[in-house]
Amino acid sequence: MTAPDEIEPIRFEVVCELEAGMVRVHVVGELDLAARYVLPTAVRNALERHAVPSVHIDLSGLTFMDSTGLHDLISAGQIAAAHDAVLIVQGARPNVRRVVQLANLDHLLDQFG
Repeated sequence: MTAPDEIEPIRFEVVCELEAGMVRVHVVGELDLAARYVLPTAVRNALERHAVPSVHIDLSGLTFMDSTGLHDLISAGQIAAAHDAVLIVQGARPNVRRVVQLANLDHLLDQFG
């Protein structure tokens, strides 16, 4: 526990791994304004290094996402499409799914998984 005058840093991490002909992107922490562009940049960098048919984004470690994070997720999908790859999103927690639903983008949940 931190002292009252200390602020815990918001933890956000993106780790990309090459697995069996695909890129897996693990997202951990809070995907919001403080982490803007990190996810799409990671997807772009991975696809520029590895020509793979799919990018799997694992959101099981994502604890929060706001509209900025939603924008970054959509941008990651556009980047994947521009590299002829499919974006597959997995493991979204209910609170993250709710952000997608509130933005009236429920179809992304079906499309992405």
